[in-house]
Amino acid sequence: MERKRRCHALHEASVAFSILKAAEEVLEEHGVPSDAKVEALEIEIGALALIDLESLKFALEVLSKGTRFEGAKFNIRIVTPRFRCKRCGYEWTVKADDLDDEVKLFIHFAPDKVYEMLRCPRCGSRDIEVVEGTDVKLKSIRLAEERKG
Repeated sequence: MERKRRCHALHEASVAFSILKAAEEVLEEHGVPSDAKVEALEIEIGALALIDLESLKFALEVLSKGTRFEGAKFNIRIVTPRFRCKRCGYEWTVKADDLDDEVKLFIHFAPDKVYEMLRCPRCGSRDIEVVEGTDVKLKSIRLAEERKG
């Protein structure tokens, strides 16, 4: 069990590092001075991304120490998985908690093979795709206002 927890922590740490790196790149692209502090990051996490939120938040806090992100709020919104039938066009959502762990892992590692695990609830087709709910996205960055005086 301890080994599984450490592997999870490593996964979330690498995700946190990627989020902070992406945010830094966006700030550089927009010419934001390197001493400008970040107040908040808005992050979307697909429920099928298999991210442990507590581990991710902890990793973001640890990795942000001594950077412009230290003290920032990390606002995380969970995105419900959404699927689309390629045959009839029907779209539907499924709560990740309603899927068993095997299905979640399968969709996480092979989203293009989702048809092997699920069927369209309207027409029964296996010709379906994942529309959203597997990604980690940096949605916005809010800079702290400069204090004058």
